[in-house]
Amino acid sequence: MRYFRLTSRSLAGAVQVAVAGLCLSLSGVTRAAKFDVSPLTNNSLVDSSPRVSGWGVTWWGQTAAASSSREIFYYNGIVTTPLTNNAYLDQDPVISGNHVAWWAQTGADASTRQVFLYDGQTVTPLTNDALRNELPKISGNNVIWQRGSGANQEIVVYNGSTSTGLGVGAEFNVTTPSVNGQYVAWSSSGGLGHQIKLYDGVSTSVVATSALALNNPVVNSTGAVAWEGFINTNIDGSGREIFYRNGATTTNLSNNSIPDFAPQISGNDVVWWQGAFPNQQIYANYNGVLGEISTNPLRDQNPQISNGKVVWIGNDGTADQIFYYDGSSITKLTSGSGNKSAPQISGAHVVWQAPATGGAEIFQAIVYPAGDENKDGRVDISDVTIAANHWLGPGPVGDANNDGIVNIVDITIMANHWLQTLDMPPAPLAPPGPVPVVVPEPAPLGIALCGALLFTVWQFRRTG
Repeated sequence: MRYFRLTSRSLAGAVQVAVAGLCLSLSGVTRAAKFDVSPLTNNSLVDSSPRVSGWGVTWWGQTAAASSSREIFYYNGIVTTPLTNNAYLDQDPVISGNHVAWWAQTGADASTRQVFLYDGQTVTPLTNDALRNELPKISGNNVIWQRGSGANQEIVVYNGSTSTGLGVGAEFNVTTPSVNGQYVAWSSSGGLGHQIKLYDGVSTSVVATSALALNNPVVNSTGAVAWEGFINTNIDGSGREIFYRNGATTTNLSNNSIPDFAPQISGNDVVWWQGAFPNQQIYANYNGVLGEISTNPLRDQNPQISNGKVVWIGNDGTADQIFYYDGSSITKLTSGSGNKSAPQISGAHVVWQAPATGGAEIFQAIVYPAGDENKDGRVDISDVTIAANHWLGPGPVGDANNDGIVNIVDITIMANHWLQTLDMPPAPLAPPGPVPVVVPEPAPLGIALCGALLFTVWQFRRTG
């Protein structure tokens, strides 16, 4: 296949043809995202449980064969730094911005565990007692964790300066706490049955009560809560549903006779996985609209969501892979043998764990806006120029939807995402490209852009 050499005439001709067709339709074009994958670890030991926030990533990694050699690592977008170096077990790191929290088993057994915080400069113990402190979660300067065991459990909130316990002895089996800003949600069971509770920074309220199990609550920045709950005791799990409460209204989002699991929330969007092995799919409720994201006969599980973008584990018939959904199309980020696991997402930044010789490694992907062919973090005239230079070529350069040909469809994708930028905060030093927030361009402006480009090309050809 012959490529065009970029000249003023060839560029003008390609753009004129593309823009003319583009003006007829600005929607309904599918595409596969372009992305870069790189390893964050490369050793013969186990690295596990990655978490991501902006450019930052944290995980625990073994530094020797013994499990007690687990240490906490932090990647700031440029370099990786060990946050711990001790003789005891460090586990379950979480991250928000450049703040990382985790728990460590500092005693001889599991009854003594402490929570630590890295604030971007120093490591500080948030607890120092003879109790079991674990399962930390973090949002900004707020850190929460579970303290105690048996009938003496509570959720503790650290607000950047002081720690506050939300009640001792009244709850049993306090589990899966979630935090977002000032809001904290958790599940518990006791004399009042199974409950979902919400703390708003001042007081605690009961969101839901049931004689049946209520699990895995997640909370958004306005205090809306989603959780998993049973409506019957059917042995097949068909009574397991996903609920959402915003203010005084509780809605059964799934409302079916199929098991539904593990909701995640971002803004008003909720995702979860549904079904019985081996046919399990990813579902989402975007601003009140229910839809199925994955549609295949294989297993899809454990979705995570950030700014409307979703990642999950999906089996491709060979192994478990990592899939990414940008709100309109699905991109497979991994391939090959070995089951990938533990996907996490923050904007355009995805991390996961993959098996390797002697252990497991941590990988990351940066997923670029649709039509960002030079992967500089912005869809603009430079991407149109690339497509024109490779007009009717086989790709992958200039081929925005990866269908094996550079044509009008690819220019349409660029117009649909004109001036969109990488969904990431400013990079710490040297980013892959400009990284302001995503600013979708409304369709009417895209149509106006078509007209402007077409007029410009016409004028150029008439006077050139």
